[in-house]
Amino acid sequence: MNDTSVPPASGQDRRHYYRIDDNALLAYRVVPPDEVQTAITRFHVGGSDRFSLSANYAGNDTALVEALSRIRAEYPSVALYLEGMERKMNLLAHLVMTTNEDFSEYPTRSLGLSGGGAAFDVEQEIPVGAVIELKMVLLTRYNGILAYGTVVHCAPHSEETLHDPHLPWRVAVNFSTIRERDRDTITRHVLHQQAARLRKRRFE
Repeated sequence: MNDTSVPPASGQDRRHYYRIDDNALLAYRVVPPDEVQTAITRFHVGGSDRFSLSANYAGNDTALVEALSRIRAEYPSVALYLEGMERKMNLLAHLVMTTNEDFSEYPTRSLGLSGGGAAFDVEQEIPVGAVIELKMVLLTRYNGILAYGTVVHCAPHSEETLHDPHLPWRVAVNFSTIRERDRDTITRHVLHQQAARLRKRRFE
């Protein structure tokens, strides 16, 4: 994940540019080199899992925001009804994702997040070039994201940046295998969080 001061021109690239520091439920594992191809193949042919299902719902839901805004302007009572149905559907998506899932395996971690990758603290050094399987749950709406990423940087924290002695290393991962709808879900989450924080600062 490279920081830059000027957003790239294309929409595809801008998804990599916008980033936030956030908290998410995150489980990861380093994929052994001889299992990488099998894992990636399974990812592509395995169909929907509970993580991608919830993210897919979020993507469909966000696509309707503009239409709901127009309805709210002309038919406020109808918009209220639709917003109530949306909340129920959000609860349903959350239930689908969390059923039979042991979230004790998904500790809350601080991470830098963008549509291009993530950076977070880990227990031990992970070699650059290693492939990591990531399962993330974005906490605003419990969107589940399953992705594979390649380690592009891993370094020990300094005394000034170390927050948890059990997590002394900082690893940066570029998403190498991720569904485009999931990448879009991350980007929308990042932009939503940025906007919410700006609004909060205005009222402080």
